[in-house]
Formats: sequence, C-alpha cells, structure tokens
Amino acid sequence: MQSAGACSIIVTRHVEKRVAMLAAIHDGGVENLTALNASICDWDAPEASFDVVTLLEVLEHIPDVAAAVGNAVRLARCYVVVTVPSKPDDNPEHIHLLTKPALTALFNRAGCADLRFDAVPEDVIDGMLARLEPPERWEAQAVEWLCV
Repeated sequence: MQSAGACSIIVTRHVEKRVAMLAAIHDGGVENLTALNASICDWDAPEASFDVVTLLEVLEHIPDVAAAVGNAVRLARCYVVVTVPSKPDDNPEHIHLLTKPALTALFNRAGCADLRFDAVPEDVIDGMLARLEPPERWEAQAVEWLCV
C-alpha cells in the first residue's frame, strides 16, 4: 500500500465490520486510504469522480450487477477494471457466473464500447490472495478500490 504514492484510495464496503477493519488500516499508517460504508450500486459520488474504478473479485457477490456496473462506469473518468471468476466454483457467496458475453452486455448497456478482456491464471490470483488475506478471505475477495 505504501507504493500508492499520491493516489488517494477510497474503499467502499457495505458491511460495517469490514469498514472498521479498513479504517484500522488507515489508522495504522495508510493515510491515503478512506473507508466508507457504501454500496457501489447506489453510491452517489459525482459523475467522473475517479480516474479508475476497480471491482476486483466483487461483482459475482452483488445481487444487482447491472446497477454496480452502471454506477462504476458513471464514476470512472478513464477506466473500470474488473476481475471475476471464470468458471463455476463451490463458493456459496458467488451468486453469479459472469462470462465474457454477460460482462460485454452489462458494460455495453452502461455505455462502454471499448472493452478489453484478458485472462489471468488462477494460480496468480490465488497467490496474490494468499499473501494478502488473513484467516478469513473476505477482505481480499470483495474490496472495491476507487483511486482518484
């Protein structure tokens, strides 16, 4: 996190204990991190508030994916970066399997015409999560990072 430099990092979570954990990270020295108890689906920050909006391993957990994508596109000046599982798994919290055609349709409806897809080997994601996560996996799986 220290390498974030001048980039402000705003994390929105709609679960109070997760917001408290992220606030503790701020209090522990990551001063450019702000934790909010908000939902990406209806967060009312002004349009084009952020250069980049990232939804990393989070869309598959959100009931109203279209609202989340639409608001992420509305909030982003330049890019929306998304990662989602590419195949079914046994995680009961994954309520959607978002395929390339499904993501394309969602982002097209939100007004995006320039879409790029790339695959990341599963072991790379698992390795990153293993280094980041405490015994509970939730912090690394469902964090929305919005960089100004």
